Amino acid sequence: MRTLAAQLATALPAYKAAIDAEPALQEQFERALTDPGSAVERAVLAPLAGLPAPEAARLIVIDALDEALELDAEEAHHGTIVSLLASKAVRFPSWLRLLATARPMPDVRDALDAFGVKPIDAESGDNRQDLRRYVLTRAAREPLAACLRDSGDSAEEVAQLLVDRSAGKFLYAARAMRDIENGRIGVANWQPCRPAWTAFIAIPSSDALRGQGKTTSAPAACSACSLPPASR
Repeated sequence: MRTLAAQLATALPAYKAAIDAEPALQEQFERALTDPGSAVERAVLAPLAGLPAPEAARLIVIDALDEALELDAEEAHHGTIVSLLASKAVRFPSWLRLLATARPMPDVRDALDAFGVKPIDAESGDNRQDLRRYVLTRAAREPLAACLRDSGDSAEEVAQLLVDRSAGKFLYAARAMRDIENGRIGVANWQPCRPAWTAFIAIPSSDALRGQGKTTSAPAACSACSLPPASR
């Protein structure tokens, strides 16, 4: 709630002025944890409804809605952002659009189905081409470009390898390229690394594990491929 209001205030000076002028509206943010529906209605939607439409539509982007469902019962007592959007998104002014992503979980999809749900296939041709362009663009910049020159590997080879191994997951590719940049692993050593997996994002890198006082059985492995020992 507070983050959304702060971002709206930055993008829409008229909204900021409306909030600053009404102490009662500011008090609503203190009640967001106990009554989020009323807080959104009074401190976000009502002020927005009174504003003139901006010159162009504005977009709110929310990533990983499904993670909101991981709250424990105490935290989720008053609802989650999923239930909040399900009840309030229809009240957004027509110039304010919402784009949200989530894993294909029924609790999210069913709640928001009325707003239109479009599946995204990470391994579709369009996404693979986007991933290829991303890898090639990054491979042309330092320090990755220098690493590839030193190893004699071409950007095209790296792009093809990552497109094949990442299963369309940009985070896998980004972490693998980071490991090449920092000298953690070379392209030749990286080729045997396992492909991306469905739960990849939930798996901590071996760097993170070492920060927690843990170790992995493959200290030289690519962090995009490293699993905690118990999960191997």
